[in-house]
Amino acid sequence: MAAAATMNTTRHALRNHLRAASFVVTTWTGGRTKWNRSRFGLSKTHAHDALCVGDVAGVTGGGLPVLLIAAMGRGTRCRTLWGRFGFPRGYRLRTKTVHSFATGDLVRAVVPYGRKTSGVHIGRVAIRETGTFRVGTMDGISWRHCVLLQRADGYDYSQRPSSVPLAERTTAPTCEDEPACIMEPSEANSGGLTPTAGAASDTSLLAYFADWLDDGPRISRGG
Repeated sequence: MAAAATMNTTRHALRNHLRAASFVVTTWTGGRTKWNRSRFGLSKTHAHDALCVGDVAGVTGGGLPVLLIAAMGRGTRCRTLWGRFGFPRGYRLRTKTVHSFATGDLVRAVVPYGRKTSGVHIGRVAIRETGTFRVGTMDGISWRHCVLLQRADGYDYSQRPSSVPLAERTTAPTCEDEPACIMEPSEANSGGLTPTAGAASDTSLLAYFADWLDDGPRISRGG
């Protein structure tokens, strides 16, 4: 609760200072984000939530990879490895670089054919004093096959494919062609909405939630 209170106080102060500096700042609720995500039939992910913030008419560009960033730290000053009973069980290198490589650097290793680790490997490197490194999940790669791509900055970067195909990330159905309609969950896609005939209803967000409170939910409440 203390962390949440700190975050809320910080974001409100930041918004007020930006508005005081004559910047145009608009905020939306988490309910608006979920409403948009449900309209477009998108699953609950951080990337989809970022796409559905605010007043959006649709989401396009599906199939693009998602960039994942993980905090990995920058190492430690302590050079002794301690066991669970408090006794030293090993020692780290007294220097943080071997052959100009440091643990956490992003490298590309091209290992010639015929070796156990042959192929192209890209990832974070874990160094050893012997000069045999681990690149990503592949262990036993010589430093001679490694090329530095980026120095360690304390983060790990990776990509994963989008979880929603392009066809499901298009603009949600609207009621422009049918003046008297409501939005109900589609049977074909439990996360999507299709227009169906019904009582006249304003398609604005406020009117939608007013009808939702009066007549019951008309939108998927999953995720």
